[in-house]
Amino acid sequence: MPNMNSRRGTIIRLIVSLVLLLGAGWLFLNRMYVVDQIAVWRYTPTLEISQMASRSSMNDNGRFLFYASTPSVQDRNEFNQFCRKIVEKSAVLGCYTSGQIYIYNISDPRLDGIKDVTAAHEMLHAAYDRLSPNEKSEVDAMIETAAAQVDSESLKRKLELYDTTEPTQRLNELHSMLGTEIKSLPPDLETYYARYFTNRLTLVSLSERYEQVFGELEKQQKQLVSELNALVDDINESSASYTSQFASLQDAIESFNTRAENGSYTSESQFNSERNRLIAQQANLREFREDIAEKVALYDTKKAELDNLNVTAQGLQNSIDSTALPEVPTL
Repeated sequence: MPNMNSRRGTIIRLIVSLVLLLGAGWLFLNRMYVVDQIAVWRYTPTLEISQMASRSSMNDNGRFLFYASTPSVQDRNEFNQFCRKIVEKSAVLGCYTSGQIYIYNISDPRLDGIKDVTAAHEMLHAAYDRLSPNEKSEVDAMIETAAAQVDSESLKRKLELYDTTEPTQRLNELHSMLGTEIKSLPPDLETYYARYFTNRLTLVSLSERYEQVFGELEKQQKQLVSELNALVDDINESSASYTSQFASLQDAIESFNTRAENGSYTSESQFNSERNRLIAQQANLREFREDIAEKVALYDTKKAELDNLNVTAQGLQNSIDSTALPEVPTL
């Protein structure tokens, strides 16, 4: 009997050791998940953060990674302590640094959805950070293929900036940009992003909506600049023509007056015919001058419109740029 108990105890110890060994192995292999789970348990999202996850169409996995990164919305001063601007002529809307997500508190109502898209963009950085080496190789290949097929000037401009300032982060940035900004992607990449979103197109529509605000402003600015340039050319050409016609008419009037004083006209009909011709030229030149003045007035109107658009565009840009100097407070 003692032998049986001893044998049973040995087996139990072996089983316990095996369970502990397997548990230790599982913990080692899944240590990031354990750390994330603890972070999620300790984190209580605000209503705004919860709404960002919902509006950006994060599924349970995407929301888990988002909350594991303890996201927070920060005003200018606080945000700039964590997220530094590394790309000129661009604004930093959020960042994923030291395992945490920070989102700039953009409150301009015209840019509704921009914080939701930023939240998803940064969550995808967290997701990319957690890919195994083999997964990352597979995803990188899909990203490169998709990027080569995408025809987006906005994406190209952003990549050019990152290629200059952070070339080592190109694939990481592409991973976030493709997932949040590009509507049509290859099926394999679409399947991959389904790990994080229930309906990625809902997210992309938010991105397109606020990008359209900037796009429409830029389109109007370019149109006005084109119209102003055309007006300048027309005004300059018309002014040169007016100056030439003015000089010719002035010479003709001086000649007419001299001949009239010298009695060069042999008949009243000849005098009147010459005089009437000059009066008609005067009238035409006055009309031409008024036409030029109208063009100048139109130029001034369009220039004021462009100035207002530039102020609007700059204000919109400043609203997303945490490093822009704040407006002077009003009384």
